[in-house]
Amino acid sequence: MNNSFHIIVVVLTLSVALSCSKSGNDPEAAESIRFAGPVQTKVFTDPAGTSSVFYVRDIFNETTTHIDNLLKYNDEDMDWGYGSGDKDQYKWRNGLHHFFGWLKTDGIVQTASFFGSDPTLAGTTLSFPAKNMTNATAQYDFLYSQVIQRNTSSNDYSEVPLIFKHLFAQVAITFVADPDLPELENPTVYEVYLNESFRNKKAASISFASPGDPEVTYTIPREFESLFATKNSTMASSGIVYSPTTTPFDVLSQTQSHISAFYYIWPMTEEELSETDVITVKYKPGSGVTRTVDMSFPPGTSWQAGHKYSYTISYMGGILIVNQEVLPWDYSSATGLQADSQSAMASWAGWDSATCTESRQTVTFRSSDIPVHGIFRINSPTSCTYNVTLSNTEKFSIEGGSGTIGSGSGQINPGQNIEFYISAKPGAAVGDQTGLTFTVTTAGRTINIDSEVQKDGLFTITL
Repeated sequence: MNNSFHIIVVVLTLSVALSCSKSGNDPEAAESIRFAGPVQTKVFTDPAGTSSVFYVRDIFNETTTHIDNLLKYNDEDMDWGYGSGDKDQYKWRNGLHHFFGWLKTDGIVQTASFFGSDPTLAGTTLSFPAKNMTNATAQYDFLYSQVIQRNTSSNDYSEVPLIFKHLFAQVAITFVADPDLPELENPTVYEVYLNESFRNKKAASISFASPGDPEVTYTIPREFESLFATKNSTMASSGIVYSPTTTPFDVLSQTQSHISAFYYIWPMTEEELSETDVITVKYKPGSGVTRTVDMSFPPGTSWQAGHKYSYTISYMGGILIVNQEVLPWDYSSATGLQADSQSAMASWAGWDSATCTESRQTVTFRSSDIPVHGIFRINSPTSCTYNVTLSNTEKFSIEGGSGTIGSGSGQINPGQNIEFYISAKPGAAVGDQTGLTFTVTTAGRTINIDSEVQKDGLFTITL
C-alpha cells in the first residue's frame, strides 16, 4: 500500500494583543511580537516538545534583520519566549515582516554538533555542511519552518503561525522468508545490506526567500563515504538459515529483530533508488550454490522528506521481492484531530548512567540496591494513558510505569520527559532479566509503541 500524506510537524504561534486599531502611517505599533505556545489548534501534536530551542528571524522590508534570536520554552510562564532579552523588546514596525525559523536543539542533540557546525544563513538562504548518515548517526529530526509574511501597513497585526517541516525521511528495511516457503528451500543468508552504490552523504540548502514552503536543495557528493550499516560479521561468516519462523533481519541495524527500526535518512530521488542496484543479498538456497544478487527498490521509488517508508525483502523460493509501504509520520488538519484519530509518536530519551551500564540493548544494574532509571517521551496521542510493563514481575518491579498525557493538573504534557525506575525484588539473583513493553491507551484502543521507544531493538534489563 503506497499512500502519501501532507506533513506538518509543529506550530509555534507569534501572537499580538490587538488593543486598538493603528493607522498605516505609524512607524511603529505599540504591540509586541510575542510567542505563545505550544499551540495545537492547527495540528494535533507538538512533537518538538518543550525542550526544543529554535532560531527565529524577522527580516523587515526584505532588507533589515528585525528579530535575530532564539525561541525557548519557559516552564514558569508556560509559554515560548526569546532566548535573550525581554519578550517586549520587539515591536511591530510599519511595513513588511518576513518570518522564518529552524531548530537549534531538540533538548538532546544540537544542530551544530549533528552537522559538525551550525548551518550558515546568507540573506534568506540557510546552508548545511555535507553529512554522512549511518545507523550510528544520532537520531535527529531537524525542523525548518514555512515562511510567513505580515504587512502592518494594512493594519495586519494578526497572529503569525510558524509551521515547521521535516528535513529528513524515515526508512526501515526488513528481510524475511515467505510464510509458505517449504522447509527444503530454506536459504542460508550471509549478507543483506545497502551497498556502495547507496550514497548516504549529502548537503542541503533552504531558501526562505518566498512566502509558504521554502525551496530545499539537496546536493550529492560524488565520492563514496561509508556503508549505511556495517555488515553483521557473525552472519557473514556462518550465515543464518531462514525459515518462515526465523526472526526477521533488520537490514539497517544489521540485527535480528521482530520490530523494524526506522532511521532518519536523506531524501532520495527515483534515480538513486529505483534505477540503481543499491541492495545486496548474498545467500545459498536450500540445495544450491551461494549467490550474490544486487537489487533496486521498486520502480518509481523515491524518499521524500517528511515521509516514513517501510520495506520488506521477502525470499520466495529463489526469488527476492521488495515490498513497499508508505506510513503516516503525522497528519495536518485545519481544525485539529481528536485523540482517538491520532497516530502514536514517541521516542527514547536515555538511561541514567549512574544507575546502569549499557551494551547495545542490554541494560545492567550497577547495584541491586539502586533502581535502574529510564526516560522516554510521548508526543501523541495528546490525551492518553501510558504503561510500561515488565515481562518478569516475579523478580522485578517498576515505579512510574503508568500515567496520563494531557494538559490537566498532574498530567504530563506531550513531549515532556517521562521517568520510570526498575527495582530488583528480594530474592532476585545476579543474571535475572526482564523485558519491557510500552503502550498507550486512548478512546478505548491500546497501541504498542515499542517500534517508537525501542526502535533499535528490545531492551533487556539484567541484574
